[in-house]
Amino acid sequence: MIYRIVPQTGRSGIFVEPRSGCVIRYVTRKEMSEQYRDKNFNVIGEIGGFARAPAQGDILITENGSNIPILPRGSRVRPLEWIVGYIAVEKNSYLAVVKSLCCSLMCRRKNSRSTAWKKKR
Repeated sequence: MIYRIVPQTGRSGIFVEPRSGCVIRYVTRKEMSEQYRDKNFNVIGEIGGFARAPAQGDILITENGSNIPILPRGSRVRPLEWIVGYIAVEKNSYLAVVKSLCCSLMCRRKNSRSTAWKKKR
């Protein structure tokens, strides 16, 4: 299934998707707990985790047209990954935004290697 980001107010967090480098704004966990005190919202998947996305899985299309694979719920690796916020994709349906130590370290290492390679040439 293909999802698009629903515009909403109060998006205070900024998330850089590690695979595509796409910047996405999200609602923090604190804001969600204030907005949904009874926790009456659905989390349909996760983005940003280190897990491999299914081949025929769901996709999130961002405002600039980038495709981001949606990971199944519960695919994050604890304690190295944690949920920092949510992105609205339908009414009362959200994607969890997962931050990871592994992804950020590996992306930094990959970027530093590619810049070092360019300097040598």
